[in-house]
Amino acid sequence: MMDGGLIANNPAIDLLTDVHTASSLSNPVSQPAVGCLISVGTGRIPPKSVTDLDVTLPPTAAITNPGGVGGLAQLGNTLWKNVTALQNLKSMLVEQVACSDGAVVERARSWTHSMGAPYWRLTPQLVEEVALDTKDDERLVQLLWLTKCYANEGAVNELETLAAYLRVERRVK
Repeated sequence: MMDGGLIANNPAIDLLTDVHTASSLSNPVSQPAVGCLISVGTGRIPPKSVTDLDVTLPPTAAITNPGGVGGLAQLGNTLWKNVTALQNLKSMLVEQVACSDGAVVERARSWTHSMGAPYWRLTPQLVEEVALDTKDDERLVQLLWLTKCYANEGAVNELETLAAYLRVERRVK
């Protein structure tokens, strides 16, 4: 299953839901047989530091008497701090809605393991955020190189374990 981030940024849970639904229709008592789940990501975006998330009301004195000592400045500072905090909260919300790693991966891993099947998540760590519609050849080549390095260095153990698992599964069937 592939959806390219149009519906689910990590469609593993949707795939498991579809498998479970289809299996339930044919045999409502048994659990579906899943050999393994391989989730291939497009890269984890680097973490960002957030300076402020605290949205506060200005002190009462600044509201009731903005012309008082420092009242207008205090009101302006609080307003600026709140605007920054709201921008940070908005960014965090968008990132969580568009997240393809983290909790969504752990849910898919847990569900797959509960079915008695192994789960692999393969996705390189990006050094910077890249827009999905990037057309810059230099950036795209950098991403390809990053992925190649990840496959040759960062994911070697996972890929070897996956290959061994698939060879054994193929011999069993």
